[in-house]
Amino acid sequence: MDTLCDRCITIPRPIHFRRSSHFPSRSIGTKAQIKARKDRCPFCRLIYNALFDNPTQYSVEDQSKIGVIWNGEYYYFSASHGEEIGIKIAVIQEEGADPSAARYARAVTGSQVDLSLVQSWLDQCREHHQQGSALQQMLEEPSTLELPARVIDTQKACVVSSAEADPNMRYVTLSYVWGQAAQYMLVAANKAKLMSDGAFTSIQDQLPRTIQDAMEVVNRLGMRYLWVDALCIVQDDEKDRTKEIYRMDSIYEGSAFTLVAASGTDANAGLAALHARKDDQDYETIWPGVRMTAIHDLEDILGSSRYGTRGWTFQEQTLSSRLLVFTNSMAYFHCHGCTWSENSWADATPRQQSKIGGPRTSRIVKLDDKPWVLYCDYLKQYSLRQLTNEGDRVDAMMGILQRIRHKLQCRLVHGLLSDAFEWSLFFDVSSCQRQPLFPSYSWAGWKGEVDTGWPMPDVGSDSWRDSDNDEDSTSESSGWTEKTAENVNKSTWIVWYERPPQGNLRLINECDSLPGRQSDIQALKVRLFTTRARIKHNVLQTQPTHDLHHLQTQIPNHYSVLQFWTISVKLCLRKFGVSSVHRVNLVDAKDEWCGQLRLPHDFEPQYGKVAEMILLATTDDHHILEENARMFNGVESLGPSPKTDPSLPDFYRAMWIQWHGDIAERVAVGEIHYSALRRPVEGKAAWKEIILK
Repeated sequence: MDTLCDRCITIPRPIHFRRSSHFPSRSIGTKAQIKARKDRCPFCRLIYNALFDNPTQYSVEDQSKIGVIWNGEYYYFSASHGEEIGIKIAVIQEEGADPSAARYARAVTGSQVDLSLVQSWLDQCREHHQQGSALQQMLEEPSTLELPARVIDTQKACVVSSAEADPNMRYVTLSYVWGQAAQYMLVAANKAKLMSDGAFTSIQDQLPRTIQDAMEVVNRLGMRYLWVDALCIVQDDEKDRTKEIYRMDSIYEGSAFTLVAASGTDANAGLAALHARKDDQDYETIWPGVRMTAIHDLEDILGSSRYGTRGWTFQEQTLSSRLLVFTNSMAYFHCHGCTWSENSWADATPRQQSKIGGPRTSRIVKLDDKPWVLYCDYLKQYSLRQLTNEGDRVDAMMGILQRIRHKLQCRLVHGLLSDAFEWSLFFDVSSCQRQPLFPSYSWAGWKGEVDTGWPMPDVGSDSWRDSDNDEDSTSESSGWTEKTAENVNKSTWIVWYERPPQGNLRLINECDSLPGRQSDIQALKVRLFTTRARIKHNVLQTQPTHDLHHLQTQIPNHYSVLQFWTISVKLCLRKFGVSSVHRVNLVDAKDEWCGQLRLPHDFEPQYGKVAEMILLATTDDHHILEENARMFNGVESLGPSPKTDPSLPDFYRAMWIQWHGDIAERVAVGEIHYSALRRPVEGKAAWKEIILK
């Protein structure tokens, strides 16, 4: 047996089978150092194979020092900067040995997944854990579940209407990658055939392997009904498709569990470990009688797979109450209370929350985080996913959006929340590549990572906010409060209208039609623009132009445009000194700094060009970066005279727009100082109607 190297021999031995706070992190070296020792040291070999020679990918820099900590049950690891690496190494509980907390791992035996073990996971979860998805728990919303319109009856081998199925129907949902495999689908032409008893028997060879395996698992686990998108939604019926997409949250959360096909790249990959598991579990004898193995976090396993990169699978994971995941080598079970795997004994204590063998699925969000935080966080993660059909960009997120929309009691406009609508518009994108199937004002209209902040109440003087809100702001200043929408309304004067391709012009926020709200808007415009900015134009008009027949050829016929009135001001683009942060400065007619824009990473602005900026809202919470002390000090001294109303915020959230005929498109967003309104580089700041596509 190989002996431990000089580094590993100093690590606390799990043979002691005890927890202790006296076991600090011990450094075992960099990737290169561990690699150099792995041929003669079994612990280095196990660590190296688990971290660096494994399909599961870990973002560990070559020069990062790896630290190891024993916590009484398993070893876990961290890199140089303190971030935890999603892997555990544990002692295997050998047959006949006395159970111990320190013998946390189990050897994976047999050539196929042990479905009796899977059944025990399902039974224990139903007994000890709450029903409902993590999203539903975080929103603290009661579940209002609706059955899908149709399910597959695996006993009758056909599609059946849920209304005709067992009234106490328990069904399983399937989450898988379609890929390039031929996909047999339910369409209007074959609907009658597929809803006839035995229909799947005659077309079994035409069904993707993953769907065939899913039917087998459902039957072997004593279930009967399975929901598969391709076979339970009429794919060429837009009305049926829309109805089912809009209740994806209910479909996935209401299922007994979601079966995840995490291996392969298409629908023919099947549930690999169901029939012949890949034997890729590493074992090493570290000390006499002490055999150990690595346990990978499920999040990292899924993130390293094709499944973890696809757009539709993101919400299917997020919305499901339970996940039963099949990889090439084994099965995993996950709910918001635990994660279990075939190679760990975490299921031995089902009453305890456990993430061993599995993930920090998405981001672990505290229960006191509120809808806007979830919206921003999930949107950022989802935007990194890929879609075969770019027209699905909103639909593939619809289940999550519907849950958040319902909590906020608002509606959706191309994936944007109508609640605090101007904050929905204020997102950053990593790429300037447009997706023309959606408007430029929506995140769906751009490819690449989307980053947006939530509308926290700005910190400012008491005269700008209601004193009644102080208690709320103090108690929940880090997240959403019930007063946030009210505080957001105080910072904007815009009355937003949506003009759909078909139908009538309509308000985005119905509250804007209330007399009290209109009075507040007029008062705010006078303070901001007439009094402070000395704009003499009529700023009272907010009603949109109803007759746009002369623009019919310019208006898109597949998405809504926005119509609204706001202040427009033209400023000049100047280079920001640090190119890697993707910023551009704005200067006024005196060449004085007056604002800053955030740009997509691949956008190359023409410095010296005049940019038209439209104002969206006031803010104290700006994102200005300091280029140098002179520039930043210049901000504070801007303006020919002291502020007429010191209670007003200094900055406006603004959008750079470009015109295409009589209709504008979004370019980028940022903040500008209030003094910019007095010294535009062209013309004057003006109250202007904007039609934004």
